[in-house]
Amino acid sequence: MLSALVLFAALTVGLPSAILGSKFSNVSLRHALHPGMNPEVFLSESIPEYGAWQVMNEKLEPGAGILTHENRHYYLRDDLKLIHLDDYRLVPLYGEAPQAVLKKLRELGVRYYLRIGNEKNHPILAQLGVEKFLHSNSTLLYKQGPTELYRFKE
Repeated sequence: MLSALVLFAALTVGLPSAILGSKFSNVSLRHALHPGMNPEVFLSESIPEYGAWQVMNEKLEPGAGILTHENRHYYLRDDLKLIHLDDYRLVPLYGEAPQAVLKKLRELGVRYYLRIGNEKNHPILAQLGVEKFLHSNSTLLYKQGPTELYRFKE
């Protein structure tokens, strides 16, 4: 019985941690020990970005464009458009002046920027230069840990 419990713990905590490393946000047995947990509780405890997704689903206007590194669109309303920091339409702007980047974002209908913690693991994304214009051209709508949601000024 003890060996089965050790094997269970290794497979539910150890193996995902070894494979995913720092991308695994909640290394514990809580989820395994509480089957049937309310989905809202599970998501809010497991995924740091979940609160931002709730705000986006409840508050953003239909068809809103969001610049992000996030790819879990299935948690968002179908009408919200994610434009990735490494989108093929934005890559030519890497290293360009902030005003040129802002102009292109407006042309693409991007009005929001969702920063997620995993963004820091991909330094190439900084080439778009969002940091150069973010604070002077946007308003912070949501912040929880490394997750931030901004609205660009018109």
